[in-house]
Amino acid sequence: MCSGEISGWYCSGGDVDNPSICITQCGDNIKAGTESCDDGNLIDGDGCQKDCGFEPGWYCVTTPVFKCSEKFGDGLVVGTEVCDDKNLEENDGCSPTSTVE
Repeated sequence: MCSGEISGWYCSGGDVDNPSICITQCGDNIKAGTESCDDGNLIDGDGCQKDCGFEPGWYCVTTPVFKCSEKFGDGLVVGTEVCDDKNLEENDGCSPTSTVE
């Protein structure tokens, strides 16, 4: 029988006749298994969804520390963006950093 946690995997059960069942735990800040990201929380709207998949409209880096920021100019208003006109041009009403001009 085994139980416990190993690098983002949580296992339980297991004996001579039945294998242990191991799953990942989204929200533990450890990217494991099929998780695309794991930012340590289960909150949508920050780049990493509560099911540990990337959210559209965000640019995320995973090393050295997982961090997401808004992807300006993609046409999606997310995070702190006030507008996003699908370009990075100035003087068109929405700035390259997605604020109203």
